[in-house]
Amino acid sequence: MGTLTQTFEQIQVALDGAHASIYLDSGVTAQSIANGASYVKSTGFATNGNSSNMTADVANDKITATVAGTYQVNISCSFIGDTNNTNWFGAIFVDGVEQGNIHFQRKIGTASDTGSANASGLVNITSVPVDIDFRLRHDNGTAENFTAKYLNLSAHLAGQ
Repeated sequence: MGTLTQTFEQIQVALDGAHASIYLDSGVTAQSIANGASYVKSTGFATNGNSSNMTADVANDKITATVAGTYQVNISCSFIGDTNNTNWFGAIFVDGVEQGNIHFQRKIGTASDTGSANASGLVNITSVPVDIDFRLRHDNGTAENFTAKYLNLSAHLAGQ
């Protein structure tokens, strides 16, 4: 008979998986994004979603991965911009580092229009714990308001 080489954590993850989400439903609060030159962490999340073997942390607007592996990370949002012809850019960050493969760009043509955008991709996490968050910027030189109506950040372990 063979020897069991998996740790308890690996067995638990194999049985339960690893996933988490944070979200906002019917938001009305605007977040001011300074001059658009740098990404700013979204603070619009309001509710911890389901989680297993990861930490959903709506108080800090992030998800924490606690198991090494490859993760599918998704961001979807519906939002209002307050200035005509402003391009909004969204990106996923892992431990403060922009992920080049998980971005979106959405132009708001008319002030107070509601637009939707999403992005999805894989990230390889080799050392844990790490934080996953959503950040945004715009192409206008002055402060702009981002009002998230619906916002969902989710991650799940796709493989180890």
